[in-house]
Amino acid sequence: LFIVDVDDPSTPLEAGILTTPGPTVHLSFFGQDTIVSDPSLGFRILDFSIPEDPLLVGSWEAPGPAWGAVPYGDHILVAGGREGLPLQG
Repeated sequence: LFIVDVDDPSTPLEAGILTTPGPTVHLSFFGQDTIVSDPSLGFRILDFSIPEDPLLVGSWEAPGPAWGAVPYGDHILVAGGREGLPLQG
């Protein structure tokens, strides 16, 4: 995952890199944090306030593929593809 500084849009500059254990397929925003979806691992919640040193805030391992994750109030809704994801409660 590349963090790019676009303060000057005519000259984007790489500000940081975060190596993730699997592919990043979707990004969404949760307050000041970013939710990074990974189809093999669920999602990660990251703080990019220091672009050169992203911080892992939390994560959730999905029981199936996680193709996207978006905030909904105090919850995060996860798209699990055709299989869906089992709900536990």
